[in-house]
Amino acid sequence: MWVPTIGAPDKWLLPLGIVDALIFLALFIATGVEAGFVPRSKHQCGQLSRNGTAGHGLVFFERAGATDLKDKDYGRRLCREYVDTVHVGVAVL
Repeated sequence: MWVPTIGAPDKWLLPLGIVDALIFLALFIATGVEAGFVPRSKHQCGQLSRNGTAGHGLVFFERAGATDLKDKDYGRRLCREYVDTVHVGVAVL
């Protein structure tokens, strides 16, 4: 939000700063919540199995992989995509 700050008069700097802080806080909370349900690395995605023995962060991806009987690697691929999403969220912060 530095572009609006450059052109803003002095009386608008505090409200812009508050809006910027609120946007950051919302992204921080959303990324933190999402990171609690997604593995931290793509290596963990390789530990998915079809017999229901996945850890807490992998249960969703294990179930998603079990629903698609044609694509055996669907759960792992979905897991890797979610890990990438979390990494982008952290990079944005």
